[in-house]
Formats: sequence, C-alpha cells, structure tokens
Amino acid sequence: MLLHSVAPFVRAGHTVYSVDYPLAPEQPFPCALVSLLQALAFLHKRYGVSRLVLLGDSAGGNLVTMAAAVVSNPHLLSELTSYSEAKSIASAQFPQISKCISAYGLLDRHSGLTRSGVNGWFCSVGCKFIYECYRSRAVPAPLGNRFTLCDLLDAGEIENFPELFLLAGTADPIYESSVVASASLHKYQLPHVFKSYPSTHGFLGFPRDWFPCSIPQSDNGFPRACVDAIQDVLSFLRSEKVPEITNAKLYDISLISRIYGAFEMNLLTGGSLALCWLFFGRWGVAMLYVWLLVVTLSGASVFVLSHRKLPQHGIYSRNYWKTIYPYLHREWFGAPELQSAANF
Repeated sequence: MLLHSVAPFVRAGHTVYSVDYPLAPEQPFPCALVSLLQALAFLHKRYGVSRLVLLGDSAGGNLVTMAAAVVSNPHLLSELTSYSEAKSIASAQFPQISKCISAYGLLDRHSGLTRSGVNGWFCSVGCKFIYECYRSRAVPAPLGNRFTLCDLLDAGEIENFPELFLLAGTADPIYESSVVASASLHKYQLPHVFKSYPSTHGFLGFPRDWFPCSIPQSDNGFPRACVDAIQDVLSFLRSEKVPEITNAKLYDISLISRIYGAFEMNLLTGGSLALCWLFFGRWGVAMLYVWLLVVTLSGASVFVLSHRKLPQHGIYSRNYWKTIYPYLHREWFGAPELQSAANF
C-alpha cells in the first residue's frame, strides 16, 4: 500500500493498518490471501479489533475482495484451510468486515484478454503474464485457482458479502474488469456502488497539494479524479451516499494518456519487457532497461531507506526471470494453456 493512498484517511481520523503481503511469482496463490487473513486474525487477537473496512488498490483491490468473500462465507474458509498453505488460519477468528473498497482492481480473468485495438493487445500481454505468475502450481490447486472475485461469483460461491465500493478510471487498461465485476454483483444482488473517473490507473490518494495549482471544478482529468475519489471514499466510510456515477467517457481522455496508461500497467507487471522482446528482440529489452536504470536504482534506494533491506520482488527477483523467459517462449510458439482465459 502506497503511503499517499491512505494518508487522507488517517487525516480524516481513521486508524489504518497497512499489510506487507508476499508477492508472486515467489509466493503464488493463495499466499497473499492467507497472509492478509493472518493479519486480520492478528488484529482481532492482539488489538481486539472487532469490525473493520478493507481497502485495496490494483492487485490489492482484488485481494481485499477475496479476503472479504472468505471471511463472510464459512464454506470458502473451510475449503481454503483444507490445503496445507492455509492450515495456519484454520482455527482463527476474524473481525467483521463491514465494508470493502476496491480501487481499479483486476477482478476477473477475461476482460483484460478480450479488448480490441493496440491498447487491448498491450493489456492482454500484461494480464496473461500476471495470471501466469500468480496462479498456483499445486495439484489440486487451492480453491481450484479461483483467485479473482468474479471467479467466485461465477461459481456461485458467494452468499454473503459486505457492502462494496468499486472505483476505476476510464482510461485504465483494466477498467473493464471493474465494469464486469459490477455487473456480476448486480446479477447476484450483492450490495455495491460503482463509480468511474476520468483517469488512468493509480489515482487514489494523491493529495491536492501535490498538484501545481488549484483544481477548477470544470477539470475532467487526473487531478480532479484524485480529489473526487478521496471525497467519495470518505463519504462511503461515513455511510453517506456517494455522488452519482461520473460516467466519464473514454474520449474525454487524450490518446497519449490512454497509451501511457496501457504502457504503465505493462511496465509495472513486466509486460513491457515481453513487448520489447517481441518487437525488437534482445536489443529492445536492453534499451528498455538502460532507460529504466536510473528509475530502478532510485526506487531501490528509497526502498532500502524505508525498509533497511533490498527489494526482493519484480525485476529484483530470480523467480521473475525464471517466469518471464518460459512465458515469452510460449507467446512466440504458442501453448494451449495460454490461448484463452478459460484455461487459467
């Protein structure tokens, strides 16, 4: 969880617990989910927390919905704890999850693979790589590798669920995932609010003071989305009605912003490495990482100053490289398990 994402809620008087969960591909599904559930059990046992709200963004946006589903549906918890990876929470007690907030989460495994156009192709490559890293290799896989909210909804596994607030940017390459999740929640009559904003990925929590000038009410871009989203989440936490859906249109956002949004997602997930290799061969990858060298070293320095250790995820991880090379080989020469989302 980025600190700026939660700072507005601390200033508003809420107590915030931020969880550092294990990352794929080193720790595939369900390790992150089990880690979050362990954290919830710890808060209940150590601090007596009886009720709380789960909030997550991006990958965390899906993770909090999975945790809410497992805690709210005992049969899912029982199924999960039947696997060795989750034995540690078999007898745990959890706080009641009163609300859940998912910001631009990857909530299904189909919408990101079916979009058309250049942006859709960028998104497809990044999403497939995410799924390849995250899915369990165990046989049988925990929860049958149903690791997204829509997986559980489509399987009819969710009977109870806390009130959910979905928010997403219309220029986000994975925007359709929130749309699909909202439709599924409506189909199963589960309480939720969905609101879209004229922005790309990752807009929640940026303070007003970070922008160079005052934000006019007429602004229909990233700064306005940042401010409105904070206010809407705070209204949701106070059980106030969230203002009507923005209905921001994709054509309100410039082409360059949409292309950047698609590239940004692939950059963060490792998909840009795949794209450069596919287009330009090994020299494309070399050029990309020479360009990223300063940013990478700067990010590592900040991480070391904050955590007193080197980062061990993403491009710093051996497992990242062990996963990306077979993935690229399958992309070039084809493999049945990667031809459609239905096979994940």
